[in-house]
Amino acid sequence: QIDKMWDMYDKDWDAIEAELDRRDAERAASTAKKPAPNMVNVKDVIPERAMPPPRSLDNKNVSVGFTKLQTDHLPARENREKEIEMHKKKQELELEAAKEAADVAEREPIFLKDKGDGFHNVGDMVAAINAYSRALELQPDFIRCLSNRSACYFRLGDYELCIADCTKAQELFIKQTEDQAAREGGRVKRVKLLTRRGQAYAKLGKMTEALEDLTLAQKMEPDNVQLQRDMDELAACVQPLDIAGLRKRGDARFKEKDHKGALDAYNLVIQMPGDSPQVAQEKLAAYSNRGACHLCMSDFGKAVDDCDKALGLHLLPTGHSVHQVGQFVTQLLEGGEFMKSSDAEVLKKWSVEGSGRQSLARLLARRAACLGHLKKYSEASEDYALAAGIQQELGNTAVADQLAADMKTIVAMQKAEGK
Repeated sequence: QIDKMWDMYDKDWDAIEAELDRRDAERAASTAKKPAPNMVNVKDVIPERAMPPPRSLDNKNVSVGFTKLQTDHLPARENREKEIEMHKKKQELELEAAKEAADVAEREPIFLKDKGDGFHNVGDMVAAINAYSRALELQPDFIRCLSNRSACYFRLGDYELCIADCTKAQELFIKQTEDQAAREGGRVKRVKLLTRRGQAYAKLGKMTEALEDLTLAQKMEPDNVQLQRDMDELAACVQPLDIAGLRKRGDARFKEKDHKGALDAYNLVIQMPGDSPQVAQEKLAAYSNRGACHLCMSDFGKAVDDCDKALGLHLLPTGHSVHQVGQFVTQLLEGGEFMKSSDAEVLKKWSVEGSGRQSLARLLARRAACLGHLKKYSEASEDYALAAGIQQELGNTAVADQLAADMKTIVAMQKAEGK
């Protein structure tokens, strides 16, 4: 159409612009005459709202609120917030389940008993007592809890409470039928309770009551060697032993490898008053055997001291030293004469009578072993030589050969260390 207008007006630009303006005006006029369909005036629908007044300058503090986050140190992300919330709910559910399980354990005596056993096994006696006490609140006739709690009290030194629990448990055992007692291990449990109560009585110094409990326990288990031993100890406390009885008690403890208990018995023997031949003989044996205890406990210095004291008592009737006796033995072996005739007669009489030579040989061998441990090789070899000579004179060739071999070992050690 423009091309036609171009041709019409022969490329007269002014005419073209005038024509375009005319057409635009006609189009605008025709559009204004036709109202737009469904047109609604906004002012007719939404009333005009008055603007609020400006803020007062007097109130300068403006509060700004933010959404409370689960984690303040992390960016606010919607997925993160949901994860945290779900995790917290899961933790709450697990805590409720654990609490419910704990409530069940606290309500069941058997669970509380197992809990107490666990504490007892790790040495927490106070916690074990608390668990057993809670179980006994729920079931007062729970014998195993009474027995175990008494053991805890004993270990803590609460002997009165231990005795009370043992007594109550014994009373409950007596009331039980044979079937119930069999299920509870009645005889074995009763023996343990009687023994524990007897030991608690002994700790409190009530020896008569302790002896009664151990006697009853020993009747229920006549083959129990430990019970018999404990009874003998208590009987000795109720009826004190004489010096010979004390020494025999020490010997029995030494055979059972109770070296500390044997030391206690031998100490009492040594502390006994009196200077009669019997007392001297018992003290001699006590010194000798106490030296053996010290040797077994690797206390070699004390062992040597006890051997010296025993040797002094051993040779007291002769009035001679160990070295002089050694010379006498050597002379006997060689068939020669020794010292003055009077000295020879005394020593010969002592040597022939009784078991003096055998005891002397044992003491010398024991002291030699201790001196060897203390690296006093010269003194040790001398004692071994004397002991070997005595055993040879007694006809104990095998023992003498062993002592001679020990002496050679000591000499070799002395040479190795250059002493």
